[in-house]
Amino acid sequence: MSDFKDKSNNIVAGIVFTVSLILYFATVAPTVSFWDCGEFIACSYTMGVPHPPGAPLFLLIGRVFTLLPDFIGDIAFRVNLISVFSSAFCVLFAYLITVRFIKFWKGEPKSFEDKLIVFGSSAVGALTFAVTDSFWFNAVEAEVYAISMFFTAILFWLILVWEEQARHDMENEAILLLIAYIIGLSSGVHLLNILAIPTIGLIIYFQKEKKKEVDYGKIIGILAISFAILGFTNFLFVSGIPKLYEVTEGPLAILVVLALSAFLGYKFQKEGKLTLSVAAYSVFLLILGFTSYEMILIRSGLNPIIDENNPETAKQFISYMKREQYGTESQFLTIFDRKAPFWSYQIEKMYIRYFSWQFIGKTTSSFGEVLAGYRPGEPGYGMTFFGIPFAVGLIGAYHHFKKDWKRALANLVAFFIMGIAILLYLNQPDPQPRERDYSYVGSFFAFALWIGVGLSAILEELAEKIKGNKTPVFIGFLLVATLALPVWMGYKNFHEHNRNGNYVAWDYSYNILQSCEKDAIIFTNGDNDTFPLWYLQEVEGIRKDIKVVNLSLLNTDWYIKQLRDNEPKLNIPFSDGQIEQFRPSIWETQELSLPIPEHLRREHNLKEKEMKFTVKPTFQGRGIRVQDLMIIQLLRHNMAKRPVYFAVTVAESNKIGLSQFMRMDGLAFKILPYQIQQVNPLGIDAKILENKITNEFQYREINNPNVYYDDNVKGLLQNYRSAFLRLIYHYREKNDNDKVLSLLQKMEEILPETVVPIRHKDIAMRLALFFHEAGDATSFNDKLNSILNDRQLAEREKLEVAQALLSTTKKYSPESEVIIENLMNSLFSGQDQSKAYTFMIAFYENQEKYQEAANLLEKWLTISPTDRNAQRKLDFLKAKLSTSSAPSDTNKAE
Repeated sequence: MSDFKDKSNNIVAGIVFTVSLILYFATVAPTVSFWDCGEFIACSYTMGVPHPPGAPLFLLIGRVFTLLPDFIGDIAFRVNLISVFSSAFCVLFAYLITVRFIKFWKGEPKSFEDKLIVFGSSAVGALTFAVTDSFWFNAVEAEVYAISMFFTAILFWLILVWEEQARHDMENEAILLLIAYIIGLSSGVHLLNILAIPTIGLIIYFQKEKKKEVDYGKIIGILAISFAILGFTNFLFVSGIPKLYEVTEGPLAILVVLALSAFLGYKFQKEGKLTLSVAAYSVFLLILGFTSYEMILIRSGLNPIIDENNPETAKQFISYMKREQYGTESQFLTIFDRKAPFWSYQIEKMYIRYFSWQFIGKTTSSFGEVLAGYRPGEPGYGMTFFGIPFAVGLIGAYHHFKKDWKRALANLVAFFIMGIAILLYLNQPDPQPRERDYSYVGSFFAFALWIGVGLSAILEELAEKIKGNKTPVFIGFLLVATLALPVWMGYKNFHEHNRNGNYVAWDYSYNILQSCEKDAIIFTNGDNDTFPLWYLQEVEGIRKDIKVVNLSLLNTDWYIKQLRDNEPKLNIPFSDGQIEQFRPSIWETQELSLPIPEHLRREHNLKEKEMKFTVKPTFQGRGIRVQDLMIIQLLRHNMAKRPVYFAVTVAESNKIGLSQFMRMDGLAFKILPYQIQQVNPLGIDAKILENKITNEFQYREINNPNVYYDDNVKGLLQNYRSAFLRLIYHYREKNDNDKVLSLLQKMEEILPETVVPIRHKDIAMRLALFFHEAGDATSFNDKLNSILNDRQLAEREKLEVAQALLSTTKKYSPESEVIIENLMNSLFSGQDQSKAYTFMIAFYENQEKYQEAANLLEKWLTISPTDRNAQRKLDFLKAKLSTSSAPSDTNKAE
């Protein structure tokens, strides 16, 4: 492999790898992150079974990383390192691939100037990819996408190695077999890697076909064959191989197919039928690589604590691989029935916007949040990188087609298949629960290769124009390119991708668990309030007494059985057969009742023997889901022995009419046997809530402006603010201003608005007024200035703020008066002059500035002389002024 024969190439490759590795080490998450990370880490540690279709190879590698020494970091950090190393190696292969692209028309670089063109351009291009938004995000957390991208990169590189050897009459079919094995092996991480097959097919065809002219018919034919192979491989992994397990209720059928394909490969090899031999051996190696999935069957059979879908039998394994948990609808059959607007949403928002994030840039709101628009002039699409990476990539694509259209076409196919083609296949509905840019990193990888090619094109152009010593110019250009591309992009992306100090997923999950009493049941909503809890319980052993019940999974029979059978067991008095019959049912709005356990009646001094609540249809307006029926059953059969909670993230529609019985105890609502509003309209027990949020909870680094939190996390963090606000309202109603101020200051210390902005103006305004009422004029002024200056309020919003400021009877400080007067005066430039005058006059009255109010009224009456109410108000103020001025005049006369 000629990549490693040139010492200069080895040095540059080493630098590229080392720089990438240091970058990702410096920014890797210190512990568990949100989304699937907690699940994958917990399953790596316990050898559990994650959500379909699983990632057994990732889990096996993850298990090895969990065995690293303790001094390296916690278990989550160790598993995060898989992505760090995978991503650094991926960048290395991006460099090696670009080198091979350029060398195809330039040949082996001999002079120092040629080495600058080939190695220098490739290095800058690879490092540019290293700091792209989505790839960097994947590189610093324990997810499958980083290692999946590594496998894709090595497949690209291997086919180019094979091609070079074939060009020099050293055809090494072993490389093609290695490619087949890696495709099979990588299926144990993610199936995205099979999308490299059409690119591999094209390169093989172009090498075999020596003609220089374009034969569109053959190219289309090869692409059709490649897509057929891709489809066959997908069938093999998703249905074919799992079906073999069903034939013999075990691996025997697979062993037979392995033996048969190996025999055919050997037979064809002896007969000199090389193509058939490679095909047969490839099937053998694809299946052999896939056998990492034996782990799923084996581990599921041992019933680990995390055993999603329970795929321990052949039938269940097939369902698991087909992802039937998410529905049985065929992706291919629905490809023309778009689930969202095709261009405006699926193309522009779900691809072009993501592509722009990588090579054009992002823009942010005044709060520093990345917004969700996607057109120039709208939020979310910015020229942060001045479009330089995009422009250089376009130059590279043009130059590549000009110099070597065959490999350029192969790369274009990769760019399309791993981008737009995935989008067409996935057919994502609007809205999505999270950003999906990670799905298209393969497409961004292909484009990034052209950035290196583009830089070489510019250097080649300079070489033609410069006479004499070109080295200083080349070095200068590469330095400028390095600064303009990877350095500038890295600088702009660093804050958003630096996970140092980001403990929010760990702490948030810990605080959910700490919100619950001993032996509690807690209903959770989705990934972010479930998977990190699994991590804390199964890896770190925290609060294993609590039973976490995910509402989405509660619709499945296997999960209900596991809740019944796995420690800590829940009382679910149904047999396997009964559970398997659970289905969504026709439902009309009706009142239900649950018996109140005797000890709870005594504890709360209740006369009622039943909790009564109204359950409305929850499924398509006329039915009820299994999860809703199971909530009722779990309450009926477990509430006597276990306290029951709902996480604060659970939507109102999932609470089946129980909200009136819920008391906020931090990040969870406890179900009480009575309507909490009868005792406390705010739905809290002040002592319990205050102890949780001020003493028991952890809030590491969420007040640190140097730690980046994305929109989703900031939304979750608002739940802390919500808990504080309920407590503040409670003490405000008791006129305990000292307590109110103490809690306001504590909330600001833990959750400063400069780090986690308040999203709603009315809440921000309310907090400002609370500071005013509690006597903290400085904080009030700061908050009010923030509202007026940072939010760029429209006239209507300014009027709303003005109205809120008039709601208090407490006089403002002189400093506050100045701010409010400026706001009021700004209203006079708006369209609604009458409201501006009304608010300003009311403000002056509030501040007992009657002369100023009278002056304004006189001015208003010149504009609207028929306003009788204004005239009466003016007469009243003049009378008030005349009576209040008499003593003052007497004093002056003396």
